[in-house]
Amino acid sequence: MPLFVVNSSETTYWRQTAYTDYTGTGWEQSADDRPISEGVPNDDRTVDSQIIEYEVTVLTDTRSLPTAWQPKSVSLSNQSGTTVRASTVGGVSTDRSLSKGATYTATSSPPPRDATTLRQADGRAPDNIRQTYTQLPADTPDRVGERTAEIVGGEQTRYDRVMAVHDWLESNKGYSLQTDIDSSQPIADQLLFEVDEAYCQHFATTMAAMLRSQDIPARYVVGFAGGSPVGDGESLVTSDRAHAWVEVYFEGVGWVRFDPTPGGSLPVDSPQPPYDLSLNRSAVVGADVAVNVEKNDSAVVGVPVYVNDERVGWTDASGETPATLPYAEEITITARPRGSETKYS
Repeated sequence: MPLFVVNSSETTYWRQTAYTDYTGTGWEQSADDRPISEGVPNDDRTVDSQIIEYEVTVLTDTRSLPTAWQPKSVSLSNQSGTTVRASTVGGVSTDRSLSKGATYTATSSPPPRDATTLRQADGRAPDNIRQTYTQLPADTPDRVGERTAEIVGGEQTRYDRVMAVHDWLESNKGYSLQTDIDSSQPIADQLLFEVDEAYCQHFATTMAAMLRSQDIPARYVVGFAGGSPVGDGESLVTSDRAHAWVEVYFEGVGWVRFDPTPGGSLPVDSPQPPYDLSLNRSAVVGADVAVNVEKNDSAVVGVPVYVNDERVGWTDASGETPATLPYAEEITITARPRGSETKYS
């Protein structure tokens, strides 16, 4: 299902929110929010980084505004009376729902992720960060911490201990949507000792729990992993891009992303053209129609549809998007990437 389109020179993860409290079988959130005009919590960062700018068009009604980490500002277009709010865990939302087609512009300042900077950012985290983000349930099996201690071994810096856990999960466990993990039992313990395959939520949960067992502040984050290119600088993000990862706190740098899900497991792009295009009714100028896009009798989700080179929308979960046919001598309907074209005249 198409969710939003990003116009940006950067390809990155689009973050929704983070969670603070690990229950053993899932995550809960303890967070406050405030108008973004009062500033976004920046975790007392002292290391400078680049600024990226981007524009997002939402394709469904929503209050959640995905952003690149770490958001600095968000401005709505033509949404008078709607307030943008930022939470203490970095989520951005509005106080009332935005309608399909609404746009917002944002700037973000991604923290540095290079090994040299992060190895140097090895100071003790503030007490409030440690208290919240090293919490584990009292019934967490001791063997979770014991196995993690073996994995990190003699690594001297926080960064190297984090990477030891990341690399162990990525190398020793496989990705599958068909997993034997029991959602009613402790997730991290199962993935470490009993199950060989899992999906992103399980990998992120396990890595965060393992790091917390070593007194390393970590949190569980949800959002979307990239998108599919649909135009010059534009990417379409669909629901099958939903993803989970981990953020780890580094003194003076802030929260830095680590993704332990094994490579190659992220969703693939929509099938490539040529496609089969059809309308739900005869092509009459001025008519409201539904454009259907298929390939091999299966719906093609998340491709942009153009009528006479003007984009009218993206196909939904059923492979359709609505359009109004223009008053023109010739009508060309195209689903792109280029390669499939249905022409009416």
